[in-house]
Amino acid sequence: LTFFTVSACFILRVVAVDGVVDIGGCALPRVERLRGKRRIDRLFAEGKGVLVYPFRCVFVANGETDSVSVLFSVPKKRFKRAVKRNLLRRRMKEAYRLNKRKLVSAVNGRGLDMALMYIGNDVAEFGFVQNRLSSLLDKVCSKLDARE
Repeated sequence: LTFFTVSACFILRVVAVDGVVDIGGCALPRVERLRGKRRIDRLFAEGKGVLVYPFRCVFVANGETDSVSVLFSVPKKRFKRAVKRNLLRRRMKEAYRLNKRKLVSAVNGRGLDMALMYIGNDVAEFGFVQNRLSSLLDKVCSKLDARE
């Protein structure tokens, strides 16, 4: 008998690509990340804002796509060390990934571009980040419903 050791990460990626594993829509693939100078400039020029401390969200409807695209930002002015900025960005991405279902259901197949910006002055714990981001997404959903 010969055993081969393979990285678990590699196996999950292969299985997910083949469509065998249903990840339940909780992933954050690259196509859901906001990219492109034109789209980002349009977002900040025409977007509406929502504030739930320690986050600020700017969003605008996008007719080009039929999904939600998101951009995460942590300012270098408040967090000089890249380690802290990356930590906060990872926490924001994970909290968004876990709570994005309600936003996707509120959009109803229309396109939406949004930027999530961290405006706090200290590094927040993940539980706090998740709780506040969830309430921020609820506010965005209510604004989207009011616009219809």
